Amino acid sequence: MLTEETGYQNYDVSDIKDIVSAKLDVKSMFTGGKLYSQTITDAKTLQKFEAWFRNAEYMYGGTECGTQCACLELILANGDVVKLSMATDSCPNFHIGGVAYDYRPVTDWNNSEFYKCFNEIPWEYE
Repeated sequence: MLTEETGYQNYDVSDIKDIVSAKLDVKSMFTGGKLYSQTITDAKTLQKFEAWFRNAEYMYGGTECGTQCACLELILANGDVVKLSMATDSCPNFHIGGVAYDYRPVTDWNNSEFYKCFNEIPWEYE
């Protein structure tokens, strides 16, 4: 019904591969309410992102976690643009198409490692 009436398309996170750039836009209480943006193209970091995001697990029921405050735009080698709404608290979650996913690579992990990859964006929650 969503597809027919609104054009909604479900996105398969396993299609996130061959990332050539990642741009993060964030404006939250952790950036002092200011908008910051940074694009990274470092292959090692992008490979890490690919492993995290394409292997993310669906979260039944979703989550809040401040995902309306940060957008990660991934450009793939095939030209696709994938936009993830990233959690801005410590949760390792993102939304895509209104669906929540957990991308933590190990059980005892929060998203500070993700945000540290964007060293030009001030982040104050640790």
